[in-house]
Amino acid sequence: MHTQGTRGRFNWMPPILQRVLDWVRTHPKVVGGGVLWALFSWLSAELSKTIFFDWLKSLLFDFFGRWLGIIDVTWLTYLIVHFVLPGAFAIMVVRWMARRMSSPITVPNALDASRPIPAPSVSAEQRQQNLNEIAQLREQLSELRIAMERPDAVNTPREKWEDNYLGLQHEIAKRIAAVAGTAEATVYVTHGNVELRQGGPPHQIYIDMCVRDLDYLLKFIHDYSRREQRRNGTHEASLPLSITKIDAPSYSKYSGLPTKVRFTNQAGESKEAEVDPPNLGIREVFISNTSLTRSVTLKISLVILDKDGRSHKLTGEGRNSWGMVLGHNDRATRTFQKLGAPPPSYIVSPVTIAPQQTVRGALTFIINMFSGDGGADDEQVISYYAKGSSSTKKEQLFRYTLEIEDVVSGVTIAIPLPSDGYKGHG
Repeated sequence: MHTQGTRGRFNWMPPILQRVLDWVRTHPKVVGGGVLWALFSWLSAELSKTIFFDWLKSLLFDFFGRWLGIIDVTWLTYLIVHFVLPGAFAIMVVRWMARRMSSPITVPNALDASRPIPAPSVSAEQRQQNLNEIAQLREQLSELRIAMERPDAVNTPREKWEDNYLGLQHEIAKRIAAVAGTAEATVYVTHGNVELRQGGPPHQIYIDMCVRDLDYLLKFIHDYSRREQRRNGTHEASLPLSITKIDAPSYSKYSGLPTKVRFTNQAGESKEAEVDPPNLGIREVFISNTSLTRSVTLKISLVILDKDGRSHKLTGEGRNSWGMVLGHNDRATRTFQKLGAPPPSYIVSPVTIAPQQTVRGALTFIINMFSGDGGADDEQVISYYAKGSSSTKKEQLFRYTLEIEDVVSGVTIAIPLPSDGYKGHG
C-alpha cells in the first residue's frame, strides 16, 4: 500500500534502500520500540556506572546465592540492566503511545478540544443557511476525492491529503452541529463503519472516508429537508398519479433514430454520416391520472448521480439533436407501420393525461451530448454512461431518480429507481 507512494517520491534511491524505507513506514511500532529500547539501554548503561548497579547486584546475589547457590551474578545483573529493563520500558511506552495515537492515525476525528463544535443555531433561517453550506462543502469533498484518485496524487504527501480532508470534515461537522445538534455531528465524524480497501496509494483511507461522507451527507440533507417539511406542517409534494413498477434504466448504444448528418472538419472537408445517439431506457410503465376533475401535463426527466457525487439530468422528450422523435421517426415505428401492425408505445414528454385516463409505454432518455462525429468526446460519453449503468462494481454505478413535474400546478415529485411504483394524491 505504501510502496507506490514511497517510490514515487524516492525513486533516486537504490532498490534495497527503498525496501528498507517501505518496511520502516509500514512497521512504526517495531521501529519505535527499537529506538526506545536503544535509548533506555543507554540510560541503563549510564546507571550501571552508579551505585545502582552494585545495589542490584547485591540484591540478586542475596536471592540467587542463598536460594539457588549461584555465586557470580554479574552476568545476570548485566542482562537485566542492559536488556530486560530497557525492553520492558520500551514496550510500555509503545503500548501507551499506540493507545493515545490510534484514533487520529486510523480514524481521523474532527471533534477535538482545540477545535470546538459550536452550539446548535436556534432560528430556522440559520439552520437552512448551514444546510446550504453543507451542500457546498459536500461538493468540495467530491472534488477532493477526485483529486486524490488522480495518478499523480501519490506525489503529494499523505499528511497533506489528511490536512485537507480533516479541514473539510471539521467545517462540515460544525454546520451539522448547528443544524441537528452535537450528537449528530459526533455520528458524522465517527468512521467505525468505513470499509477500508486494500492496496491503492498511501492516502487510500482518506479516499474511502470521502466516499462514506458523500453518501452520509446526501442522506442527511434529504432526511433533514423532509423533517423540516413535517415540522412546518407542509406535506411532501404529491401528484394525482398511479404508476406501476418502474425498473432501473438500462443503457443502449442506439436509440433507433438514425439521422444523416453532414460534418465539416477544420480543413473545410465535409462528410455525411448516419448518427444514432445512445440512450437510457425504462421498460413499459403505466401512468394513470387518478383525479376526477383535472388533467395533468407531465414533464418527465431522469436525474443521474454518478460515483463522484455529480448529478445531471436527461429529458424524456424522446427527441434527438436533429429533431427526430420517438413514435414518429424511429426505425421500429416506421417498420411496424409498413407492416400494418401496431407500433411500439413510448411515453414522450410532455404528456397530457385526462382525468381517469392511463397512458402506457417505454420511457427513453436520449443522450444528446453524443455528437456522432467519431471524436474522442463521443468515446468518453459512451464510456461514461456504459460504465455508470452496467459496472460490476457497485460503488461505480449511477443512482437514478425519476423526476415528474406537472407544468400546470408546478408540483414536482421525485421517485428513486428502481421503484415498486407510485400512488399520490392532489
